[in-house]
Amino acid sequence: MRSRLSWMPLLAALLIGVTAFCSPAMANTAIVKLGEALFEDTTLSLNGNQSCMTCHHPLAGFADPSNHIDPLGSPVSDGSDPGLFGGRNAPSAAYAAFSPALNCEDDGEGGLFCTGGMFWDGRATGLADTDTGGIMVAGEVTGPTFDPLADQAKGPFQNPIEMALTPEELVDRVRAADYAWRFKRAFGYSVHRAPAHVVYNDIGIAIAAFERSRKVNRFSSKFDRFVAEQKKRRVDVATIALDDAGVVVDGRMRRVRSRVFSREELEGLALFNMPNDNDGILDAGEGGNCAACHPSGPISDPTDSKGKTLFTDFSYDNLGVPANPVVDDLAGPQPADMGLYATVTGLLGYSSDDERAAGTKGLFKVPTLRNVAKTAPYAHNGFFPTLFSIVQFYNTRMMAPLGGPEVGEPNIEELGDLGLSRDQEEKIVLFMETLTDL
Repeated sequence: MRSRLSWMPLLAALLIGVTAFCSPAMANTAIVKLGEALFEDTTLSLNGNQSCMTCHHPLAGFADPSNHIDPLGSPVSDGSDPGLFGGRNAPSAAYAAFSPALNCEDDGEGGLFCTGGMFWDGRATGLADTDTGGIMVAGEVTGPTFDPLADQAKGPFQNPIEMALTPEELVDRVRAADYAWRFKRAFGYSVHRAPAHVVYNDIGIAIAAFERSRKVNRFSSKFDRFVAEQKKRRVDVATIALDDAGVVVDGRMRRVRSRVFSREELEGLALFNMPNDNDGILDAGEGGNCAACHPSGPISDPTDSKGKTLFTDFSYDNLGVPANPVVDDLAGPQPADMGLYATVTGLLGYSSDDERAAGTKGLFKVPTLRNVAKTAPYAHNGFFPTLFSIVQFYNTRMMAPLGGPEVGEPNIEELGDLGLSRDQEEKIVLFMETLTDL
């Protein structure tokens, strides 16, 4: 079903505007520090009460802590106006930095296979020709940044349901605050004299620089310690599976031993890795098929993950998630969420009559599983309040009590009838809990 990943080059633009007096290393540090300050600044919202960090807090795995505390009653975030709610669950900002620019190509089966971009629907593309960074500021177009992360960072400020400022108001607030010296160090210009569209663009670039920093992407989980342990033993973690006798082995059929992982966590990883023919019967050598979209080993990418495991292939999928009535209660009646289809037809220029585009209805970006135990609820609309509930849905997709998929044709080839027992579901959850940064 899935075609080989094809990456478009991601052009770095983080050092734009740096003058000769500042070395690249110094400039990069200054841009990160500026981005961190902007990321945490609540004054950069309509009522001075919300920052990027409000919905992407480190204590919640860089997702929304209010959603994590009450995943059933609060699946989506409120904005600077606390009476307004968005229609989608806030994804983690951690490890988003490794996503490349949006790329769609024929999948060889009459459809499209897309990777990259930011937001659940990929609309922050990082592409020059779609100019998703091109927000109008004081009559001038910002961007493009050539960076999906920077494109994304510029969006929430002027979203009326989120931080609810016009681009001009945002720039005015930045100029009024104590940012002059930070912009001078980071970009080499006076924030008071530079054109507003340049300042707005560099706000996004600076926040993206912070989101690429070690503070956001720590790679410090129990899983990372396990990988280091197994590397010394020359074990490829992505090949770990269960043999016919239920023993955890690697790709060379050697028994896997660990002082880092418990036996249940090892079995959970094995089940996570193992494929499944999705016929409702769990045969020997089959598991949860989770690694099909959330690879447990490093993948080739242009964003310098240094061989680290990201637990996403940056692709898009339709899991058959039902509409979430709680979102309608909070945000008002919501239209069917078309996901990637809106981006493909709105930004990439595919006709709505194109059958390839039609196949993207209801597709949403595959998220990283790093810190997943801290980022409840789950799915684009927060339908699943617990990690176990979404794993059980992957396993069984019991649609009758849930109302059926919100839109489009769900993926019935890779999930939904896996045949896992409750004990096996729980072990997969135990493994995913090892992905939390410490």
